This record gives sequence, C-alpha cells and structure tokens, in this order.
Amino acid sequence: MNGVMGKMNVLCEWLVRLVLIQFYWVLFSLLGLVVLGLVPSTMAMFSVTRQLVMKNEDVPLFRTFKESFFSQFWKGNGVGAILFLVSAILYVDYRFFIAHETMSAVAFLILTISFFAGMIVCFLFPIYAHYDVGVWEGIKKSVFVCLSHCHYGLLAMVGVGLLIVLYVMFSGLLILIGGSTIAMFLTILGQKVFKNIEQKYLALQGKEVT
Repeated sequence: MNGVMGKMNVLCEWLVRLVLIQFYWVLFSLLGLVVLGLVPSTMAMFSVTRQLVMKNEDVPLFRTFKESFFSQFWKGNGVGAILFLVSAILYVDYRFFIAHETMSAVAFLILTISFFAGMIVCFLFPIYAHYDVGVWEGIKKSVFVCLSHCHYGLLAMVGVGLLIVLYVMFSGLLILIGGSTIAMFLTILGQKVFKNIEQKYLALQGKEVT
C-alpha cells in the first residue's frame, strides 16, 4: 500500500503500538502496587521501545514487556530506591535553602544539580534497555553520556518538557500515549547518542559501525 493511505496505515499501526505500550506500562505498574512496579515497568517499556526503534517491529509487545518486567524487577527497584533518595535529598535541601534569602545562591545551585540529574535520568532508562549493566554501572554510563553529550541532554530535557506541556493541554493524550511517546522520544535520542559513542570507540580500533 503506497501513497497517503499507506502512510496513514503506518501511522495507525504506530499509534496502536504506543497505546498498547502505555496500557502495559500502567498495568504492570499496578501489578507491583505502583511503588514496586513503576520503575521496573518503565524499564520494560524502554526495552520494548528499543526493539521498535531497532526496526524489530514484529516484536510481541506483551511478551517482551512481561519478560523484561520480571527479569529486571529487582534491579528496577534498586534504581527506583536510588532515584527516590536523591530526589528527596535535593527537594529537602532546596526547600531549606530557599526559605533563607541569604542562601538563595545555594538554592540555585541545587536547582542546577537537579537539572543535570534530570538529564541523567533521561538517558538512564535507554541505557538499561541497550546495555546489560548493573544498577551502578548504568548510572555511571548515564553520567558519562551527559558529560560527553551535553547538547543531547539539553535536547532531551527540552523535548520531554514540551511533551509534558502538550499533555497538560490535552489530557486525553496523556492517558493514551503520554508515557509511551516520552519513552519513544528518549529511546530514539539515546540510540543516536549510543551509536555516536560506539562509532568513536570503533574508530579508535580501526573499525566502523554498520
């Protein structure tokens, strides 16, 4: 099928995939009572979006999601515990220093650190989906990516911010494809960065990425 109808068909297929991924993300988050299920479900979502970005469009979405969720359940909760702890520390520190006018410079520094932490998180889940690494190794790789590709980190934050604004304006989109489209955007961006890093590494070895 070619022409406009062919493009519409492809668009509809991708929309269905995004809706299903969003549904599975919510379903498996609830399966873990949200607290224990949210991060493993998010990691599973990125595993599925990576398969799609890698042109494996015939991947069985539910089975891939389920297997990734259970295989990464404990790692996901380890990551979640670290993210919660860091977020809580940054929030409490910010609230403390912003309450003291003489400490406003410190509060601004905490905001800057929080922004960089957001950049790290943007690449953290794509890294766990792309590389078979442990909790701390994934965090270290994400920090390295943000330091070596700051412009992509900024693009990730801006892109996610714009998508969130869009979903605030159109809440129906948030319910249907909010999480899955953000995951797809970050996966596409992450794959571009990872390929760039791998090309530079292989160039040092006298090879080329195909």
